[in-house]
Amino acid sequence: MHTTHLSTQAIEFITVSLAYCTALEDDMSEHTTMYFDKLSKILPLLYLKASLVDTKNSNEVYEDVEKFVTEHEYEFIQAKIASLFGAYDNYLEVSEEVDTPIMGSISEDLADVYQDIKDLVMNAKVGNPEVVSIAVKICIENFQQYWGQKLLSALKQIHSILYNNELENVTDESILQKNTVKKQTFSDFLRDEEDDYSNLL
Repeated sequence: MHTTHLSTQAIEFITVSLAYCTALEDDMSEHTTMYFDKLSKILPLLYLKASLVDTKNSNEVYEDVEKFVTEHEYEFIQAKIASLFGAYDNYLEVSEEVDTPIMGSISEDLADVYQDIKDLVMNAKVGNPEVVSIAVKICIENFQQYWGQKLLSALKQIHSILYNNELENVTDESILQKNTVKKQTFSDFLRDEEDDYSNLL
């Protein structure tokens, strides 16, 4: 993908988006605690990078871009996450709009985020500059209107699981430190030897 037409903020957002998709697609079933911790690092970074992308001055004509995530893939990702979170997957969320708490699902929240993010990443891999710019714009608009809130809802629950003594096996700080996301910039992602995202370019 040619990145000269994209802002630094958009490039970094796409890069973290790829890391998010990879995290959900990887097999983490044998490292549940580390998986929770990894999400607790990636989700706020993804939110931050999305919030920094400015699409107000974009001159691209708004049009739909290709959707890559099928219903089957969405359901597979959601079921996979639900299986990992187990009893922690469902939660009650209080809303100002209704009097009674609403049942939420971490797996559904994360799958909703994945759907928009994966479509962006796949369009970025196509490499057409105009398509990539439009895909970024659509993804950011969806972030502002929909999946940004989903991300925050999931992150709130994951934070509670990790730090409110809801996971009995979270007792060793060394476990939590092994899986931290240190790649804060686009260049850091490209320099990482374990996770090579250079094929996104």
